[in-house]
Amino acid sequence: MMDEMIVIKVFGSETEAEIAKGRLESEGIAAMITKDDVGGMYPSLQQTGGVKLLVRKEDADRARTIVE
Repeated sequence: MMDEMIVIKVFGSETEAEIAKGRLESEGIAAMITKDDVGGMYPSLQQTGGVKLLVRKEDADRARTIVE
């Protein structure tokens, strides 16, 4: 069964989200990024819809502390 993933932060760019994701992974927290920029064709959509950083529900509190 898949763990429930929740959004812990929304970034204005993929670069910022990737940095935060890397920080979480270095602390042993699995993370993933989602975005809707039409497969990279319209990166400007990241600014309106944001780039979402997700973690497992049970890791959310610790992940938020690390990202902040």
